[in-house]
Amino acid sequence: YYLYTSFTIDDEDLSLDLDYSIASTITGQILAYTNEFDDNWTQKDIDANTTAASILDVIFVSGDVVLTTTTDNDGNFTITVPGDLSYVLKAVTTANTYGVGLAVEPNEASETDLGGIYLSRLNSVSGLLTVNSTNSTWNAQNYNGLTPTIVATDANGIDWEAEVTNSGTFTFNLASGVYDFRGSEVEYSIENVDN
Repeated sequence: YYLYTSFTIDDEDLSLDLDYSIASTITGQILAYTNEFDDNWTQKDIDANTTAASILDVIFVSGDVVLTTTTDNDGNFTITVPGDLSYVLKAVTTANTYGVGLAVEPNEASETDLGGIYLSRLNSVSGLLTVNSTNSTWNAQNYNGLTPTIVATDANGIDWEAEVTNSGTFTFNLASGVYDFRGSEVEYSIENVDN
């Protein structure tokens, strides 16, 4: 079983009711292709063009719950988490050149083996936040230092975030694919401008 909760201590007494969750142990191996993947590869070709992602931080996020582990020299990782939550697994190389995002549902199973997870090459994607559609440049000084967060959501529903700089620029490192971009703060009415 796994007991996990978070709370804030104020200036008054606190009483908590806590429930245990089934502990789920999640295992997997993070790998990367040494050459661009070819759909015609045989298993032998795949094995010859695969390397382990060693000593790579692997992060599991479920709302405010953030749990981390690190791959070993063979790219393997193991982590025990509350099994009744849904997680997003993220791992990115230190140079931000390869990464992966994956939805993980332990469904209270005591063990979940994710098998081999391949990193994807990441591409730099930059943008500019403007005040209006006529491209008035963002200046955080005009908004009490506000630097909104832009969210890119991939085809699998995984969110990637980038904070806007004081001058309105933002940069993501994303795998190839189709993304929806939005502001994370709904109250700022950030909209896409297509051109």
